[in-house]
Amino acid sequence: RLDAAIDRGLRYLATQQKKNNGSFAAPDTGQPGITSLCVLAFLAKGHVPEEGPYQEHLDHAVRFVIETQRENGILFRMPYGDVWQFGTPSHTGIYNHAIAGLMLSEVYGMTQSDQSDRIGKAITRAVEFTREQQRRVKRNPSDNGGWRYLGKNRGLKSDADLSITSWQLMFLRSARNNGFEIPVEPIDDALGYVRRSFSKERGAFIYGHVPPGDHSTRAVVGSGILSLSLGGEHQSEIARTAGKWVLQH
Repeated sequence: RLDAAIDRGLRYLATQQKKNNGSFAAPDTGQPGITSLCVLAFLAKGHVPEEGPYQEHLDHAVRFVIETQRENGILFRMPYGDVWQFGTPSHTGIYNHAIAGLMLSEVYGMTQSDQSDRIGKAITRAVEFTREQQRRVKRNPSDNGGWRYLGKNRGLKSDADLSITSWQLMFLRSARNNGFEIPVEPIDDALGYVRRSFSKERGAFIYGHVPPGDHSTRAVVGSGILSLSLGGEHQSEIARTAGKWVLQH
């Protein structure tokens, strides 16, 4: 029954793909992230771009994602400006970038040489953009190693949050798993931020270090646990304590 439900879901997703460019239906501010999540759904069921009933769907979608990459390496087509604004491309762009990078890293090696080369070059450029964003100057030392939205964040009190940081770590971990050279330093710095985002008083992770962002939700706590797991710290005291918090809530 579960397999049948998944197959029906994938058949539905296939109907939501645009024939003109290969993207899956979504607001412009959600591309190429939404398309990449749809591709990951097919990959999770064992479908690949080079064979099977969805090969054309996947190949077309992967090409769309690659074509959204800009000269600076970000996997996001929309202009996002220099100043952050809620709900705009400056808000969603960094999420799209990490999710698209994750998908390309997962699909890398499943395609023929020409397409594989294009994917590899896109991932390399995307990794460098992610690292540049991590190196942005932080106003608070506690935010070092983390990531935040695109553009200047003068209206926000923190320069990193666990939500965005966990997505960037997922991308970097996937790229490393699939043969791309990821230096240890940015990973160590990111994990340092994740550990500092753990509140001993609550026994849980917090979204950000500066009020009013110092709140905990099940999604945020799960992001912290996953981030530690990606760094090989899934059995650490922090991760286990946060896991108990999730079970209690």
